[in-house]
Amino acid sequence: MKLFEKFEKIILGALLFMMGLLVVAAILEVGLRFFQFLVAKDGFLLNLQEIFTVLGWFLLVLIVLELMASVAAFLKEKVIKVEFMFIVAITAVTRKLVIMDSKETEPFYYLGLAAVILALSIGYFLSKKVTIKYEVKKDASSE
Repeated sequence: MKLFEKFEKIILGALLFMMGLLVVAAILEVGLRFFQFLVAKDGFLLNLQEIFTVLGWFLLVLIVLELMASVAAFLKEKVIKVEFMFIVAITAVTRKLVIMDSKETEPFYYLGLAAVILALSIGYFLSKKVTIKYEVKKDASSE
């Protein structure tokens, strides 16, 4: 069993390292593209579509950072934090909502996204509520 745990740590550590490299590359890419957007314009102003594109890039970097935090928490505590997964999912759906082209999207698609966001938000709320109750019970029993 010890061999499996060492192998698991090596694999997750390598994954965390690669995700770190991905974050650095993504930040450089976002910065370069943002600079290109600004330089290509005469008045240094972005139109609304370009703002949503850049915002989508930022949200993508945040998603990777949250995934890194969940892998790091698992390596440290050997526990999967459900809250991290909900945050990643909510951020991913929000990114999808931001980068969608409203002219080509069916209205029912927005209702579906709204239902997904509502379900994820309720799930996040309930997971936080259970975590708080568990921590209160754990603190009370240790006294």
